[in-house]
Amino acid sequence: MKTVPKGMIFSTFALLLFLLLQACMVPENFKAQIMVREDGSYHFAYEGNLASVFALAAIKEGSFTQKNESEMREEAKNLKKEPGFKSAEYIGKGRYRVSVVKSGKPGEAYDFISRDMQIISIQPEAGNILLIKTWEPGAEDIEQIRMLGAEMKGLLEIQVPKAMTVIEHDSKQKPEKDKTQTTYTWKISMDSPSAKIRLK
Repeated sequence: MKTVPKGMIFSTFALLLFLLLQACMVPENFKAQIMVREDGSYHFAYEGNLASVFALAAIKEGSFTQKNESEMREEAKNLKKEPGFKSAEYIGKGRYRVSVVKSGKPGEAYDFISRDMQIISIQPEAGNILLIKTWEPGAEDIEQIRMLGAEMKGLLEIQVPKAMTVIEHDSKQKPEKDKTQTTYTWKISMDSPSAKIRLK
């Protein structure tokens, strides 16, 4: 997957900003849902924005051109090639609006957006354990995101069937239970940027 439009020129400042970050897309204004089934299969859905770190850095320093804007719009075609992407539209100022739906079989790993950019990761582990986690930016990463004008904000919901055991989780919200499942919720923000749950 391309992450930098051809012809886009960045100063040392912009490149250093990227090197300080562990992902080149930042999720903004999103809702993500993962429904886990008893056999370990799952259904993943994401609706929201993705902001390009490269583009935001160029905009910040004033080197983002109309040509770059056109190239970013063209890059939406590459996003659509990623697994599960139903739509990807460039909405300007270095941001894409995307819709993603992906179903995974038992034992199948999935990384959103991609293996290189693991914003949300679903990973089977030994012993029939399933680990779901998000990108964990450090304090320095968060500061760089703020400097770029991005706003990492959204909601993550993970539905777990009664038959599965939650070994650990770091949600600060009270789980919602019904007769068949429990829903864990994370409010992702700059102050609470990551999430993790391990199931068996």
